[in-house]
Amino acid sequence: MLKTLHHYYEEDSRRAHAFRYALLAFDLATILFVIVTSFFPHTVTIEIIDAVIGVVIVADFLARYAISGEKVRFWTRAATWADIIAIGSFLAPIAGEGLGFLRILRTLRLLHTYQLMARLRHDF
Repeated sequence: MLKTLHHYYEEDSRRAHAFRYALLAFDLATILFVIVTSFFPHTVTIEIIDAVIGVVIVADFLARYAISGEKVRFWTRAATWADIIAIGSFLAPIAGEGLGFLRILRTLRLLHTYQLMARLRHDF
């Protein structure tokens, strides 16, 4: 399993590139979702979508942690902490918390998007 994850996140193959572009598309769609939904009332549908996005970000986060060769250094990256804040902000409504102010912190996920774009540029 780790070998497969490493392949998709780190290797230089057509499938790995497609996977990383899918991650980039997900990040951009997430940011667009946050911006668009900030103009609408908070509904159950938005909370469900928030939770789904949060679960996907958790899966991505855990995969990147699993393949990280330097576990301690992983925790020193700004993108790691941005992801933790984003995860918390997406999953907070599940607990019934009124943490709407955290919605703006979801844009910190842009740090991961920037890092991913730099990685894709390096791949080419």
